[in-house]
Parts: sequence; C-alpha cells; structure tokens
Amino acid sequence: MADGVSTTGGYLLADFDYRLQDDLRFKSKVKYANYKHNFALYVGGSGDNGNPITLDNYVASIAPDNQGYTARYQSGNPNSQINGSDLVIDNLHVDRLRPMTDYSGEASLTKTIEASNGGSHNVTLGTFIARTEAEDVNYQYRVLSEFNNAPRLVNLNYADAAGGNVVYSEGGLYNRIGQTSNNFLSQNRLAFYLTDEMIFDRWRFDVGFRYEHTDGENAKGGITSATVYDNPELTTALSDVQTADGSFIRSSIEASGWAVSFAGLYELTDATNLYANFSKGYFFPQIRGFAPVAGISENAYDPENIIQFEAGAKFGTSKFSGSVAAYYVALKDRIKIQQAIVGGQLIDETRSEQDTRTIGVEATADYEIASNFNLRGNLTYQGHEITKNTDFDLVNGTSTEANVGNKLARQPNFLGSLGAYYDNSKFDANFGVNYTGKKYASDVNDIELDAIPIGRLGAGYTFGKPEENQTVRLGFSIFNLFDSDGITEGNPRAGAAGQSETDFFVGRPILPRRFFLTATFNF
Repeated sequence: MADGVSTTGGYLLADFDYRLQDDLRFKSKVKYANYKHNFALYVGGSGDNGNPITLDNYVASIAPDNQGYTARYQSGNPNSQINGSDLVIDNLHVDRLRPMTDYSGEASLTKTIEASNGGSHNVTLGTFIARTEAEDVNYQYRVLSEFNNAPRLVNLNYADAAGGNVVYSEGGLYNRIGQTSNNFLSQNRLAFYLTDEMIFDRWRFDVGFRYEHTDGENAKGGITSATVYDNPELTTALSDVQTADGSFIRSSIEASGWAVSFAGLYELTDATNLYANFSKGYFFPQIRGFAPVAGISENAYDPENIIQFEAGAKFGTSKFSGSVAAYYVALKDRIKIQQAIVGGQLIDETRSEQDTRTIGVEATADYEIASNFNLRGNLTYQGHEITKNTDFDLVNGTSTEANVGNKLARQPNFLGSLGAYYDNSKFDANFGVNYTGKKYASDVNDIELDAIPIGRLGAGYTFGKPEENQTVRLGFSIFNLFDSDGITEGNPRAGAAGQSETDFFVGRPILPRRFFLTATFNF
C-alpha cells in the first residue's frame, strides 16, 4: 500500500520526418512500450459494519455470545488495551496488477496544393496501427482498524460461548479474500484517415474523415477457493482463500467506427473572428466490460458515438481579448462500468449503456487594466441530462432502466474562474479563485454536493537573460488558499443504487491548503 501507484518499464520510439519535395512530406512514428503497473486501493467502510462503530458494539455484532475480548493496536505499546467506546471500522484493501505491452505505428503523407485564387490546401492521408496486451489481476483482503485521521490496525481476540479463544484479526487482517480476478486482454486497431486544411484570404476550413476497425480477445480466468491454516496441526480453518484455478473462458470482440469533422473560421474584422465546428466521433469501450460467457465466442461489442457542435466568436485588441460560444454534445451508447462492494469484495457490478446530452454556453475574457497587469476570467453554464440508461447486472444477468432525465453524476451546471495577474518579465504574481458549482454524487441524483471555491496565490522572480532564453525563475504558490472544504464526488463504489446520506459519508475531498516552492530553468 505504501507504494500507492507503481509503474516501472519504458518505451522505444522512432520518429521519422522527411520532405520528399517542397510540397510533399512523409512522417512516421513507431513505438514499443512495456510497463509493469500496479496500484492499491484502501476502501473504508466495506465490511459487514459499513459505518464506524464502537469496539464493544463491533464485537457484539460478530460474536453475540462472546464471553469477553482483548483488543490491541498492531503498533505501539502491546499492553495498551483499546477502550471499548473507541470507534473501529472494516476496510478493504485491493491490489491491482496491470502490466501491459503496446505496439503502435503511424504514417502519413501531406501534400500542399496551391489554389488558383491564392489559397492553399494541405491534404494528409494517413494510417494508424496498434496492438495492446494487458493483464487485469486483482488481490483483495479485509482488515480492522480504528477510525480517526491516523488509523492503526487492530488485533482482536475474543472468547466464544464455550470459552475457547478465537483469534479474529491478526496484524489487523481478518479475511484473506485472495485473488478476485485473473484476466488477460488483447486488442488490435487499424485506422485510415484523410484530412484537408484549406486557407483562403479571410476564410479557413478544416475537414477530416477517419475509419477504424478493432478486434480483440478477453480471456477470463476461473477463480476457486482453498482452505488455509496458519498451522498444519490446526483443525479449524483460518479462512478460505481464493486463487486462480488455471481455467479460462475466452471471447472475441470486433467492431468498426467512423468519424467526420468540419470546421470553419471567418475573419470578420482585424479584431473579430467567427467560427463553427461539427464532428461525429467514436470511442471503443473497454473490453473488460464485456466479460466472456461460456459457449458464446463473441460479445455484442459496438463503438460509443459522440456528436459535437460549437459556434462562437473570438475577439482580440491591444487591451482586451476574449471569446463567447455555444455548444451541443450528445454521447450515445456510452459504456459505463460501475464497481461496487458486494459481499465484502470490490467487483464490476453493472455495465450501463447510456445516452447523454449537454447544451452549454461559455465565455472567456482577458483585460489589461494597466501595463503588465491583467484581469482574466471564464464562465461556463452547461445543462445536461441522461436521455437513456440501461443497467446490466453483471452478477445476476438482469437489466433495468434507471435514471433517465437525471443530471450526469459529478457534473456541475456552473464553472468559472476569476484572477488578477502581474508579470513584467522579472517579477510575476497572481491571485485567483476557481469555482465549481453544485453537482450530484451519482446518476441517482439523490445527494447534492456543495459548490467548491478554491483560491490560489503565487509569485516568482526571474533571473538571467530572457532575450537569449537563459533564465531561472524561483517561485512559490499556495493551493486552496482559504483551506476550503469540498467533496468532488461521493462514494464511487456505492453501486448502481447510490449511497445514503448518513453521519458517515464516503467521498473524495479536495486537497487542503498546501504550499509549493518551484525553480524553473530555461536554457
């Protein structure tokens, strides 16, 4: 757990750029990457006692007929008895091992064509190919700890109804769950694309088309349980531990997607540009969300589709620059994997197929109040909703319709920032506030999280010769200047039903106030 996220490995990359003629360029990149990647999650409130509970009540819940107990912290004075009124909580530790190997390559030809009216075309024809191989292996176990800001593990023994000594938790550990997944995945992708960048006097256009095909395999390993003893002479099992049994169910996926984009810009005046763009795109969802089924070699696997449109204006003068725009985004057939604690384990509970829609407006501004002193800000309003949502229960194999018409989880309606900035090339300073509006903790829309303002303050001094690009900047900054409290999202492991709003609320908070010292070198 101390490593948090650990990644070791590397990549080899070759980049080739060659001008065949003055108007014809060939570019190519190839890459091989290999990483050993693992990370750990520590999920609080994941056992039979999902909320903090006094130690007396905890023992009563696991052994109602106990004749007394002894509890000590794993670290510290071994003779220190924990007070029965102290709070304890069940926790789940998840180790995820996800090594991966990636092979990819891209090549393109760009031809510049001069138009008869003085404009030009930059036409690019290209291809992309890739193969990725990855493992998805999980290990889990549960521990008992105290509940506070610096929790210690709890060792617990109790006397059962017959007076026998029962070791409930040792080193805090009370359930060696073991291996919970043993999956191997691979995916191939092949794409072709054609684009044209057109420049004509006051007009500029960009058009593009891309076609892509993918295929892959999901090998889902079987999991079995084995009885484990701390001592071979013991006749009472400590626990059943899960492990891979060597069997696999395999299924293949295959899909194709296409994308198209159109964009245009018109120089209305020397200070104003009008623009608009439209695109239809796609995403290929994670294969791991399409678990193999015995007897079925192929899964119903389709790309997610996204439609985007934006139109607006950009302004720029010696004192003021800014923009204003309206946009529309529709995401169809989005695949969303919902993880949850079920039976004390973290599993993929549901796979949802969602359609969502967002309509928004945004504005940015940068005004020079005085020499080297600017006021900058931006504001966004977005109205969003779920227009379709089908939840497929990956445990029981059922499906339900839910949350249609609700707002998207963790997405606010309002976003904005405002700040003052000073920079005379030697000394710089800034102060600003970012604002994130109210939002719902989940798609269920039953718990609304408060708005979050975050203040920032910074300053720096630059030494050296800027005209020769040889400088050193020493600076400091403060994040969350006012030490505001805020929750970015609720419990992401609560499952499709969402979480309840109780005295103990699981959520991801913003970071408290922190200071940074920086040194930036340019040479």
